[in-house]
Amino acid sequence: MFPQRTGRELRTDTTGRGKAKKVNVIIEQDENGCYAYCPQLEGCQSQGKNVEEALSRIREAIDLYLETLTPEEIRDRLSRDVLTTAVEVKVA
Repeated sequence: MFPQRTGRELRTDTTGRGKAKKVNVIIEQDENGCYAYCPQLEGCQSQGKNVEEALSRIREAIDLYLETLTPEEIRDRLSRDVLTTAVEVKVA
């Protein structure tokens, strides 16, 4: 089962313009399903009933998003580092 709301990073391949690139995808899961987004691609997001559906849909969203960018814009956005971690907090 996918851990809920951990902010863990998932990496997925997408084939845009002939080259495979690694794109950071974060998936948050709750009782309504899964929400997926790409921190490197502002506004690129999708959702699904489960992790598999969310990943399938975000791959499609990434491909469509990349089609709107120039090669320079793609290089710029995908060269940004995305760091994810978990911090411990006290809750009541």
